[in-house]
Amino acid sequence: MLLDKHHVISLLQKLCLTPGVSGYEEPIRQVLIAELSKVGVSKDQIEVDALGNLIVKVSEGKPHIVFMSHMDEVGFIVRDIDEKGFAYIMNIGGLLERDIISRVVVVYGTGKELEGKDILERRIYGVVGAKPTHILAMRGKRGEFREVLPEMRDLIVDFGFKSREEAEKYICIGDFGHVYKNFIELANAITCPSLDDRVGCLALLLALREVVNEDVKHGLTIVFTTQEEIGSRGSIVAAYHVKPDIVIAVDATHAVDYPLLSSRDYTRIELGKGPVICRGPPITDEIAMKIMKLANQIKFENERFNYQLEYSSGRSGTDIDLAQITREGSKAALISIPLRYMHTPIETCNIEDILLTIKLLREVMVKLR
Repeated sequence: MLLDKHHVISLLQKLCLTPGVSGYEEPIRQVLIAELSKVGVSKDQIEVDALGNLIVKVSEGKPHIVFMSHMDEVGFIVRDIDEKGFAYIMNIGGLLERDIISRVVVVYGTGKELEGKDILERRIYGVVGAKPTHILAMRGKRGEFREVLPEMRDLIVDFGFKSREEAEKYICIGDFGHVYKNFIELANAITCPSLDDRVGCLALLLALREVVNEDVKHGLTIVFTTQEEIGSRGSIVAAYHVKPDIVIAVDATHAVDYPLLSSRDYTRIELGKGPVICRGPPITDEIAMKIMKLANQIKFENERFNYQLEYSSGRSGTDIDLAQITREGSKAALISIPLRYMHTPIETCNIEDILLTIKLLREVMVKLR
């Protein structure tokens, strides 16, 4: 089935702009369930487990191949509200202080004034306050304005409330939030928070559309996992339940093709050069080599199919790290989409890489043995 680039971008925008911070994945899970029905998945093929993992059982047989993409994103949680109505927060996952200071943020409030409202109607906007340059307390040796970054627990969110009493009508301790999201098309790229790992979810969803009606000869299960950003908690439970023989994570990886980094810092991964196949100790090399062989057999617009290689010398930092050592263990592989500026509000990817990843996943889903 021919992939329409505009449809892919539109669907990616929908997935990225839907909230789904680790532990609070219900909104993005519901969107994915709705999209699964559009690609031909029936209700009896779908299961949601106790940790909120979304499990899609496509076919039965051996080997049982399980693909995982995490639907959660980094964000923060409200930890305190002071007498003036300012909120104090703590990060959920790898969100750094520098990437949230002076940003507009969204909190999904659960105060009494918002009871009974849909989650998107419970959005409360605030700003993470920062001292202006005019009144910075510290100066550098040359007289320029400087300030040491505060710790996350010292950041304040200003909602414009006048008191704690007013604030608690709308927000409560334990409410989650994230940086305000903009989905923007650049010259040859797309930027938006939560591309990690909504790009993986999108790729799995559209690859599944290609194979859902095929006679797959082996077992095939797709899992959209929860809580990856806080320790791959969802993948442990999912793997224990579905018992994969082969588990393949589909995630984002670091592109280093910009002036602040180089291949010596990481691996020579670039935007626009195709999906990334990982090799190293957490990867079963037999499976990685089979995936590379399938990639080499793909004909894409009468040209050689482009893919890239990366290494992992220990933990991969993805769902396979724990999924592959659950129960008796399973073989593992990792296919990734290049991403610049991971876990910042300006995560950036290339749509061609996503299209190539979908094509590779389709081949792997059907032909991997």
